[in-house]
Amino acid sequence: MNRKKIPYLVICTGIILLVSPLFTYDSNIPIIPDYPAQNELAIEPSASWSNFSFIQLSNANWSNAVSLGWCKGSGTEEDPYIIENMTIESENFRSCIFIRDSDVHFIIRNCTLTYKEESEDKLVSAVEMANVHNGTVEDNNIENIYYGINLKDSSRCNIKDNNIKKCQYGISVSNSNNIDFKNNEITNSDKSGFFLSDCAELEVKKNSILENGGHGIYLTKCEDLKISDNKINRNTDQGIDMENCDDCEILDNEIGENGAFGIFISSNSDNNLISGNTFQNNYLGCIDNRGTNNKIEDNTCYGNYLFYFLVWLMLDLYRFIFFIIILIILIVLTIILIRRRKKSKTK
Repeated sequence: MNRKKIPYLVICTGIILLVSPLFTYDSNIPIIPDYPAQNELAIEPSASWSNFSFIQLSNANWSNAVSLGWCKGSGTEEDPYIIENMTIESENFRSCIFIRDSDVHFIIRNCTLTYKEESEDKLVSAVEMANVHNGTVEDNNIENIYYGINLKDSSRCNIKDNNIKKCQYGISVSNSNNIDFKNNEITNSDKSGFFLSDCAELEVKKNSILENGGHGIYLTKCEDLKISDNKINRNTDQGIDMENCDDCEILDNEIGENGAFGIFISSNSDNNLISGNTFQNNYLGCIDNRGTNNKIEDNTCYGNYLFYFLVWLMLDLYRFIFFIIILIILIVLTIILIRRRKKSKTK
C-alpha cells in the first residue's frame, strides 16, 4: 500500500467511527398505531342517575347513601357498597365524588364524571380519595376536570378499565401504597398521564398512556413500584420520568415517539431494573440513566437519528467538548495533509 495514502485512511476511518452511530437505521421499525382511535375502552355511558353535582362520603354516612337508593351493599368484601350508573357534572370547586376516611369495601363503576366549566385552575377531581382503603374504581368515563382520579394517603385500592381524557392530570397519587392500576386509558391530559409522589408498592400494568401534554408517567420519591406492559406513546415530555426513585421495576413496556427520552432516570434514582422494553423513535433517545446501580438489560431501541444524537451530545458538557476536540483534530489533520499534497504536486 502507498504510504502516502495511510494518513488519509486513518482520517477517514476516524470520521466514520465518529459519525456512524448517527445514521443507524432499521428498516423493520414497527409503526405505532393510532391507539386513541383503535383502543378506546368500550364503556357504556351511565344514565340511571343524572341529577347530581357532587357526592361526598366517609365511614359515617355510607348507610345514609344506601337509604337514598343510589348506593347499595353493606360495605363488606363479599357485599361492597356500589355506586354506579351515575352522571355527575360538578361545579363550584367541588369534586364529582369525594370519599375520605373510609375503610369499608366499595366500588364506583360505570359513571360519567366531568366538570361543568373549564377546569384548568380548579383543583378538583372526578374521583378524589383521601385516607381511603379497600376501594375500587372501574369502567368510568372521565373528562375535562383537573384530576381524573386523585388518591392521597390511601392503600389497598384498585383502579381499572377507566377511560380518562382531557384532564390536567389523568391519575395522581401521593403518600399511598399497595394500589393497582390496570387497563386504564389516559389520553390528552394537559400535563402528565400519571403523577406518582411518595408512593410504594404500586403496580401500573397494561395501561394506554397516550398523547398527554407532559410526561407519560412521572415518579418522584417512590420505591418498589412495578410498571409493566403499558403503551406509553406520543407524550410531549419523557415517556417515564424517575426522580428520587429506588428499587422500581420497569418491564416490557412499549415506549415510543415521546418528546424527550423514553425513560429518564435522575442522578438520585438507584437500584432500579429496566428490562424488556421496546423504544421507538423517542425524540432524545431511549434511556438517559444518571443514577447508580440501575440494571438496564434486554431492551430494544429502534430509530437512532442525527438530530437526536446531537441533542443528546449537547446535554452533557464534557461529552460535547470531547466530541468537538476530536472533530477539530480530524479537521486540522485533513487540512495539513491537503496542503502537503498540494506542495508535493508543485515540486
